[in-house]
Amino acid sequence: MVEESVRLSSVRVHKFIRIGREKTGKLGRGWLGLLENVPWAPPSSGLPRNPARSPRQSRGIPCGPSDDQVSASIEVEFEYCYPGDLSVTAKYSLPSSTSLKLEMEAVPLNKATPVNLAQHTYWNLAGHNSGNILDHTIQIRASHLTPVDKNLIPTGEIMPVSGTCFDFTTEKKIGSRIHELQVGYDHNYVLDCGEERSGLKHAAKVKDPSSSRVLDLWTDAPGMQFYTGNYVDGIVGKGSAVYGKHAALCLETQGFPNAINQPNFPSVVVQPGEKHKHTMLFEFSTD
Repeated sequence: MVEESVRLSSVRVHKFIRIGREKTGKLGRGWLGLLENVPWAPPSSGLPRNPARSPRQSRGIPCGPSDDQVSASIEVEFEYCYPGDLSVTAKYSLPSSTSLKLEMEAVPLNKATPVNLAQHTYWNLAGHNSGNILDHTIQIRASHLTPVDKNLIPTGEIMPVSGTCFDFTTEKKIGSRIHELQVGYDHNYVLDCGEERSGLKHAAKVKDPSSSRVLDLWTDAPGMQFYTGNYVDGIVGKGSAVYGKHAALCLETQGFPNAINQPNFPSVVVQPGEKHKHTMLFEFSTD
């Protein structure tokens, strides 16, 4: 992973980029078909790394900031039994005074490998110390999602959201039906092909009624993980504020989690020399 804090045109951006070839905790155990006789396990499983090859330390290469953008590169080398070495670049830029763009690219250097990069920013449009986000409203441009098992691993099914507590095809308060879930939302939505701009589709709109702030998210990814901070518990943050459950939300555009084990999901395997690209555009306004 890369963690870096930079100042861009008076806007301070804290970068936390999950450089995972598949999202940690969202990939079923088993055999990764791209490997020969090497059992695969995600980092969170507690199982040993590849016994045939010791992973080398990842190398980060910062690329100097300009007035309106900053980027960083990293090479991830055969960690946790993923095949081959991966070169990743993430670039943050400010297309306007009210927007933030993140462009991520990954190129396998020597072997085909699964790549599913995600960005895990927590948002609370009312302010970081304003309590929970259950009064925020959200519209997600998705009429289906990928259901999960008891371990939150997608099962391979693609389920319509109509009539369920997952239905945010029209603007709804986040807390209106969250009580129907055991802990909250942590699900991958299958984004519809609707409104587009510059090759990006409109994934979600979030509003805070107390401040009238609005966040619009655009992406070229097929899915988006909607997460409501279900396991945030007593974390001390900025200005000694204590963040509790549902203190913020995440909108993680991505390929479908567990795609490597589900042939009906869009493939996340990238061949050597091919380039995986993933773009997100965050636009801020008032209502």
